Amino acid sequence: MIDESPSTSCRQLASQLEVSRETARKIMKKDLSLFPYKIQTIQQLNELQ
Repeated sequence: MIDESPSTSCRQLASQLEVSRETARKIMKKDLSLFPYKIQTIQQLNELQ
């Protein structure tokens, strides 16, 4: 499930599995060694020319 869509949030995963958010978070952390966080995109810094 996570392999198919790695951007799925912990809340969405909990809803799909019909478990609490805390249970989904614990499963991700303890069993799958995953850490729920949002990926933040930033701008790349370039040298001024």
